[in-house]
Amino acid sequence: MQKEAVDKGLIAQSALVPYDDVASMVRDVRSGKISVAILGRLIAEDQDRRFRDLKIAGSNFNKQQFAIATRQGSTLVNKLNEALVQAQADGTFARLVAQYLQVNPDEVTPPDQPKPPTPDPATPQPEPSGPPPCEWGMQFVTNGASES
Repeated sequence: MQKEAVDKGLIAQSALVPYDDVASMVRDVRSGKISVAILGRLIAEDQDRRFRDLKIAGSNFNKQQFAIATRQGSTLVNKLNEALVQAQADGTFARLVAQYLQVNPDEVTPPDQPKPPTPDPATPQPEPSGPPPCEWGMQFVTNGASES
């Protein structure tokens, strides 16, 4: 929302209120504390069915963006890419997207992109420090590993 709403001047930074859970956000919309909640489509549809005083005001504000992350220089990249290409070619990807995400596969499939260069296995790769670098327009958000 930062990029799509605040950075474009649609709302003030101070009006963007992050929530840790959907229940609190929906409670605050229903009580009038906040005017709008931005949710994933499936969650919004569920809340719309549960509460007659809530209505979905719009949809398709931003496309889903999914990625598989590996360490830079990982030997898994080519294998993952081959498996993804095969899954797209044989229809597995489209079936899984429809089954689990309940969206059109075109909504999560990127346009054709040039193949990234294959790293030379003979060239030693430096140990990464800090967040791993991102490619193809992806952005590092957070490390989801539990520290407990």
